[in-house]
Amino acid sequence: MTTRRALLRLTFLLFATASLHAMAKVPKGTMTAPPQEGPVQVEFSNAAISKWTDLPLGTYRVPNSDVIISGHQKGGAAPMLLFGLVGVAVQNGVNAGNGKEAMASAEKALTFSIDEEAKAKLTELMADPVYAGKFTNDVTGDRRFQITGAVVLSFANKQDVLPYVTLRVKLMQGGNDKLWTTRYIASKGARRPLAGENSWTADEGAPLRTQVSSLLDSAMRTMLRDIASPYARDEASLVTVKGFFPHVNKPLQVVGYKLGEENGQMLFLPKLGTTIVFAGVNLVDPSTLVIAPWTKKDAPLKLLKPNDPALAVLFPQTAASVAPSSVSAEEGDTDELPATLNEDDEQATAVPSDTDPKAQLREASALADGMKIAAGEFINNNNRFPESNDEAGLPDPTLIRGRYVASGTISGARIIMEFGPGADKSLVSRHVFYEAEMHYEDGRFVSLTWRCKSEDIAQESCPKSCVCTGSPVD
Repeated sequence: MTTRRALLRLTFLLFATASLHAMAKVPKGTMTAPPQEGPVQVEFSNAAISKWTDLPLGTYRVPNSDVIISGHQKGGAAPMLLFGLVGVAVQNGVNAGNGKEAMASAEKALTFSIDEEAKAKLTELMADPVYAGKFTNDVTGDRRFQITGAVVLSFANKQDVLPYVTLRVKLMQGGNDKLWTTRYIASKGARRPLAGENSWTADEGAPLRTQVSSLLDSAMRTMLRDIASPYARDEASLVTVKGFFPHVNKPLQVVGYKLGEENGQMLFLPKLGTTIVFAGVNLVDPSTLVIAPWTKKDAPLKLLKPNDPALAVLFPQTAASVAPSSVSAEEGDTDELPATLNEDDEQATAVPSDTDPKAQLREASALADGMKIAAGEFINNNNRFPESNDEAGLPDPTLIRGRYVASGTISGARIIMEFGPGADKSLVSRHVFYEAEMHYEDGRFVSLTWRCKSEDIAQESCPKSCVCTGSPVD
């Protein structure tokens, strides 16, 4: 039961969304770019990659940098206590005597932008005659491909990280009308410590800069090629992949299209919608994954145990060594967790048993976290709240369910979770909702604040962070 509770925060991101995509033959995130007539402008934006559409909650953005640190969140993806950031990575990578110096060195090495290099590479690549008449730097009409990028340093354990270059690409028309979007995510090679000897930030970050430059080139080449002459999304090319993906420090099983192999890299497109933060064309080292032909019994997205026997081929010394930090976190190892909690963290603390209604409310919170991501993406694109699950790109409310929760519904500024017959009697057929408030800067939407409330559940059944005004059940 401890493991299940520790993974509740992943429930929606990794499972509820999968229910939708298991039914959808062609998720929007796998669609090819619409064909264009004449050259279309391609621009690399200086804007930071969106925290709503491309980053799980709880990631750490290095100040004044395009570098994002992820995978350090307890449980792996959704908002949680952080043990990582630069300080803990340095503490794990060097001895205590050199900690302060290494901390300053690592922060300096992680503070850089990819914008100018990306723009120069883009101009160089578009000059290839194969793209003549297809792409341009100039404004040619009301359509344009807009690219934002980031460097994601994703932990697989408490010390070692793998860099990913993530490009979010949108085909825009007119002002803010989005016609198409996907991601191109590149990685290769082995993980290294974030700091210390032989780390990514050694030699003033030279290893990291070299790796990022190579990944940026690969991601951009694949992006232009796929937009100009799309790789076939052929059902016969479906494969089931097991391994690690960006932002998640636990191994996953993912079903997707094997688009091809180029320069020793496999082009893998998960058959998932873009709500999943690693959906899009992934350039991966096939030696770091277990790859098998897809079968109908394979779940499209599944969380694996760190000691899954299928992963032993990647880590022959012992399958249990895949993600030791993940195992200890599930077992309650919080020695390196700071005391600061976010608004939902009271629900994430240990409880006596899942028969406690407060523990069952944690399931509602976990499912709602994924819905908040979808709502944030919709608001970011439309500057208003979605009126329904369908408008937010979510499954039918009854498909968003768990052991205790019967349904999850978006209705304007509210996400409403209804409890089913498996819940404690104080919760059955009652509701908890998460009410959002939009925040603006200079007239532009920048963030949301969510408040937990209930009008039919008694406060004694709710955590202190949730305002519940219902009557107790006899």
